[in-house]
Amino acid sequence: MARRPRAGVPQVIITKLSGGLGNQMFQYAVGRAAAWRAGAELLIDNSIYADPAPYPSREYALSQFSLDERVAAKADVRALVGGGLLERVLPRRWSGPRGRRVVEADFTFDPEILSCGAGVYLEGYWQSERYFLEFTDEIRQRFTLIDELSVSELPLARQMREAPSVSLHVRRGDYVAVASTNELYGTCSLQYYAEALRVVCERAGAPRVFAFSDDPEWVKGNLKTDLPLCVVSDGRLTEGQELVLMSLCQHHIVANSSFSWWGAWLDPSPDAIVVAPDRWFQAAPWDTRDLVPESWIRL
Repeated sequence: MARRPRAGVPQVIITKLSGGLGNQMFQYAVGRAAAWRAGAELLIDNSIYADPAPYPSREYALSQFSLDERVAAKADVRALVGGGLLERVLPRRWSGPRGRRVVEADFTFDPEILSCGAGVYLEGYWQSERYFLEFTDEIRQRFTLIDELSVSELPLARQMREAPSVSLHVRRGDYVAVASTNELYGTCSLQYYAEALRVVCERAGAPRVFAFSDDPEWVKGNLKTDLPLCVVSDGRLTEGQELVLMSLCQHHIVANSSFSWWGAWLDPSPDAIVVAPDRWFQAAPWDTRDLVPESWIRL
């Protein structure tokens, strides 16, 4: 049950965005679900992308979806939780005279979010479907591309829908190029992909493999399989378009990446086989038991 609104508290929930497309989708989904439960307006705080210093290669990416929420102005944030230095150094769960600031403590699911009520500023990654599972259909509908029709009509899309198919995501990019990121995440091994393909073949026959990657040339030179292989990523598709195409495949092999997590999750088929890495982080003590849905296979 949502908390009763306090007098003078703005009847909004503000969700703070950070990171790339996959992270932004989690942050939107937790805020959208919380706002529906509370009967509140959802605002999106994308102010971090106004200053490229923290994320020089990232940008606000949700504008490609059919969302109708408005972007929070600085005045909206100040009206809810202030905006000075004091508010930024206060405890993670801080209640002021106007609203509450809630910062994610760790990767495990936090049931408090389900009843947070209005007047809350959410800051974190919130990487678990449990935050929005009751609104699965509605969240999937929200993540419809504005120009999705052109993507769904591609010959490639028809092949994915009609023939036995599996999406396979290889995340490299900063996971390889940035030393600190590589140390934290690492990359999924070729052995993982070989084993994942074996699992899919055992359960679904021999599908055609549609590979997605931020390093398609590496995939072409290193991913070996006897199955028909099509490397989809070619630099011409947007991230959103790749995500939609990924979701059109009948089965999915995801990397330790929120991007392919969403590519698999957006597929509504209850018969989809989804394989995910058991170890999401290479060198971090975080508990990721709530990150991968129970129906997925972890290797």
